[in-house]
Amino acid sequence: MPVHKPLKKLVNHVAIVLDESGSMDPMRKEAIDAFNDQIKTIKAGDEKQETTVSLVKFNTEVPEPVFWELPVANVRKITTRDYRPNGMTALLDAIGLTVDRLSALPDAEDSNTSFLVIIISDGEENNSKEFSHAPIADRIEKLEKTERWTFVFLGANQDMLKVAQEFKITMLNVAQFAASPSGMRDASASISKGLSRHMVRKARGMHASRDFFSEDIEDKPEEPDK
Repeated sequence: MPVHKPLKKLVNHVAIVLDESGSMDPMRKEAIDAFNDQIKTIKAGDEKQETTVSLVKFNTEVPEPVFWELPVANVRKITTRDYRPNGMTALLDAIGLTVDRLSALPDAEDSNTSFLVIIISDGEENNSKEFSHAPIADRIEKLEKTERWTFVFLGANQDMLKVAQEFKITMLNVAQFAASPSGMRDASASISKGLSRHMVRKARGMHASRDFFSEDIEDKPEEPDK
């Protein structure tokens, strides 16, 4: 009898890159709730998959991650002790450092491994020292072509068309939110919907999402084989 090799487990590396600059302070509680809500969504969709979570904050600088490559089952809720908005916006450094660290993971080239990078910022770049727009855009474009990387950008007080063009992120993976507590709550709901769809697709073998914020696309159950 032929011997069938077991299917390799699907692996997801999810990184949330969260603005912690001073302008996020009015939305501090809502930003914390948003992260905790996303962890619930990931856990709900993690069946038959192996998912790790990283939380990278940034303000004037990019400190060590709150979590890095932690199995989602072990991720705790963050609190006001973990998230204290202040300072400026080193957005490009946060993205660049996160992408470079993820790209260096041992399974980064594995065909069953995928990456989801969710970037949340309420303002434009104003303090990065290591990266500029062009190298970041080149990285994103190159990685998305592998069909195993998804980049999502949720921003406030920015021209989102310009953001999509500068970072070379597809427009359906870019969305705007109002820089207010209610706006952040709405943003969290939008991310949860997109994240839920993404996890379902990953379970079906689709490693990337190019319509993360699309409200028009439904993932209907697959038709049984006839």
